[in-house]
Amino acid sequence: MTLFTLRGSVLSVPMARGKHLFPYRTQQLSLAAVTILGAHPWENSTVPNYIKAIRIGWLLSFLRSPIIMRKSQTYSLEQIRDSVLTERTAITGVVPGVREQNEQIIHELQAAVQLETPGSILGCQIIGSRAHGSATLKSDLDAVVITPDTERWRVLRLTRHLKGALLPLGVKKVDALVAADLRGVMAGIPSSPVRFAHEIGFNPRCSIGFYEHGVYDTPTLRLGALAASEVIQGMFYDDPQGTWGRVREAHAKTYLGSHDRFCYKVADAMNIKSPDVAKVVTSEVWRERIDRFGLPRQFADQYEAGHAWLAAQADTSQEFAKSVAFYQQVKEVAFR
Repeated sequence: MTLFTLRGSVLSVPMARGKHLFPYRTQQLSLAAVTILGAHPWENSTVPNYIKAIRIGWLLSFLRSPIIMRKSQTYSLEQIRDSVLTERTAITGVVPGVREQNEQIIHELQAAVQLETPGSILGCQIIGSRAHGSATLKSDLDAVVITPDTERWRVLRLTRHLKGALLPLGVKKVDALVAADLRGVMAGIPSSPVRFAHEIGFNPRCSIGFYEHGVYDTPTLRLGALAASEVIQGMFYDDPQGTWGRVREAHAKTYLGSHDRFCYKVADAMNIKSPDVAKVVTSEVWRERIDRFGLPRQFADQYEAGHAWLAAQADTSQEFAKSVAFYQQVKEVAFR
């Protein structure tokens, strides 16, 4: 292969393709050629390498994007942190529009309950990501529906109705029965006061549904909470505060969420890591959320508040009188 072609007194020096604007350059061979044609022929060339420049630009753009993305995510996490400290049920969530969607869901839930026979549904509560603050627009609806034992079949009908009503809102899955079962909530109130007292005496944490008065509740549900408190006071007389602490913890985990699970869900939705979420929404922030919206720390405060509520009631309906009689029977069983 000929590297140099003599043309009169001028040498034609071939240049590598892609390194210059022209594939060949003609120049007078001089001492400068030693520099150009050394071990690395084009190392000292002043002609721009456009391909290399483009690749470097792509690299810098790639390196900058996570920084910009992280700043926007941190701002979003700060909004989420503020929402979990100020909002109880219709929480803002991870993406814009979730709060408005949650408010529509609550409206549809309350409307659906009103269609049922009075007294057949005693309470309705939202749990899962939509109550904990980690929801997106595509999140499912997990709910606890509390009824008398004899009316549990109504939950299936309520669930079917909600599936049709919430589908236009983008909610494709509604889960009421399993949500209660998986979290150990007593969602069916026994008709027997003895059975009611014994079930709570065996597992006090199953009473957490009676203490949650969020989306929809009735006086009967609140009397159920007072009856459960009587069981804790009577059957766990040696340490009612310790038993109450376990009930309070279970209530917070179910209705307010756990910190670890919250961080995991938010990180998954935002495509970041859980520790990044925990740096903004810290465990201290989560404890403050529980103190604001959870059950009282002291069992005596809950017990006294329940009795004060009952003393203030002026309801003279037959339904309320039946619920009060049931409560009194549970109390007798608890203090035997």
